[in-house]
Amino acid sequence: MSNTSTPLLQNDLLIVLPFRNEKENISKTIDCIKNQKLSNTDRVVLINDHSTDDTLIDVDLPENFILIQLSENDGFGKKSALQKGIKSGKEELILTTDADCLFSENWAKNMRLAINSENQLIIGPLLNEKSFNFITSVQETESIVLLHIAKLSTQLKSPIICWGANLLFTRKAFEAISGYDSHIKKSSGDDVLLLHAIFKKFPDNIFFNHDYEALVTTRSEKDWKSYFIQRMRWASKSAHLKSLKGFLLTLTLLGLLFLPYFLLMKLWFVAVLIPFIEYYFLLKTAHFYRRNFYIGEWFFFRWVYPALVLIIAFLTILPIKINWKGREINY
Repeated sequence: MSNTSTPLLQNDLLIVLPFRNEKENISKTIDCIKNQKLSNTDRVVLINDHSTDDTLIDVDLPENFILIQLSENDGFGKKSALQKGIKSGKEELILTTDADCLFSENWAKNMRLAINSENQLIIGPLLNEKSFNFITSVQETESIVLLHIAKLSTQLKSPIICWGANLLFTRKAFEAISGYDSHIKKSSGDDVLLLHAIFKKFPDNIFFNHDYEALVTTRSEKDWKSYFIQRMRWASKSAHLKSLKGFLLTLTLLGLLFLPYFLLMKLWFVAVLIPFIEYYFLLKTAHFYRRNFYIGEWFFFRWVYPALVLIIAFLTILPIKINWKGREINY
């Protein structure tokens, strides 16, 4: 970690884990949390967002774990679950993750060490699980690119992306922006919209923790339908972003994504060179997080992925209803 200010180790930590229909995944995540090096005053709160399966029915939880059932009066959705969990305590440091994630026993400790009196929000690294077929390979490569963008944009003082699966922020910052109140009815954006609201309030207090021990690994979607639905949810967040600088940076990245296609007819050698340059920088990121990153796979991904982005953009603007975990998505 490059941050050298004094960490706020004296502040209690609240780990918040919202979940809905995660029977197949949550036990492993809970095991990871149980292995964390937490103090006696730290707490873990699990919030059940109206699950319709048997999630956590037969799981024994330690004393510092609290299970909350979200009621109809509390609302529906991940943001309502997060809000309920965060407001259930008074801990100054809040660390969020998802129910399909895995991490090392030093994860919480490492994220905690990254925050200090100068930081209000810490973005932790997130990668998809190691690939075992084509669709998971696309998602793993995609996650390496997104991690690199998150780190670079944060270092440029214009953060545009983060993930609720690995996000630490102060209660001070959360309360200063009134939590998720301004967008709580939107199905997605518990991470990026929170980031941009805190960034607007504290523009110099966002930090990216690139330490390997802070890494969180998330499950990949196993079929293309689930992949496209998830990416449509992600794409819908961009319509609610209000930062001009962030918007311009996003447009720049989209321009770079399609640049090789624009150059292919007249400057084909430049179009071919661009992925080589990108590969040099992304390879460093991949190797730092101990992932294989082969140039052949990258070239294939680089030329195919823009087509996937266009498909996602097209699907997002269509007047179609999509469901995620048995619930209709509200854009």
